Amino acid sequence: MRKQKLKSEDIQKTLITVLLIIATLCMLCILVAFLSVLYREFTEWDFLAFLGSIIGGFITWFGVKLTISSKRDDKEIADYYDDISILYFLVQETRYILNVETMQDSQKEPDGRWVINKRGTILMHLDFIIDFIDILEKNFSDLIKSTDWEVFEQIDFHTKTLASAKTIQNRYDFYFLRDGEDRMEGRVKDYINNAKKIHLILSEYKEQRTQKYYNLKEKITK
Repeated sequence: MRKQKLKSEDIQKTLITVLLIIATLCMLCILVAFLSVLYREFTEWDFLAFLGSIIGGFITWFGVKLTISSKRDDKEIADYYDDISILYFLVQETRYILNVETMQDSQKEPDGRWVINKRGTILMHLDFIIDFIDILEKNFSDLIKSTDWEVFEQIDFHTKTLASAKTIQNRYDFYFLRDGEDRMEGRVKDYINNAKKIHLILSEYKEQRTQKYYNLKEKITK
């Protein structure tokens, strides 16, 4: 079994608790001495009974505190685990977006050369964006439960920038003729960049939650 070092903050908490107990006992002794002077009939048995009730009360309080603390830690660990499970699979499902720009639609010319089909590439990238949006929408209810509100706001903001992608996909020929190939390519690149930002936010947040999960487990096992 490996030796585990106490953190400085744990040592400080222990010292503070010990000092408080010592201070409380000192105050009790002063109180008992005062009562014995004030009430001459206050015997040693009364003192022992009084001290026993105080110690019993302290032990009960300490036991309840440990039980509540343990249950709170167990619930926190379970919550972290649930969040990490959702985030892990979501990050895995959307990881492909990081490589979308490297994927190209190419076709073979009569002379044997392979050339990039720009229109086909734009359409393919657009399909990947739509898949990305569908994954987010499918998991939105779980996502809002497993992230802090500030993080969810960032994800929601970038998701809204992708909203027009479905409209463009449904009427691609119209927008392609109206805006031209270069403008459509730039628009789809913007979609991809925003999707990458969402993936990065999810990935970083998952790592943060995972680190907190392990830190809490390590704290409990000490």
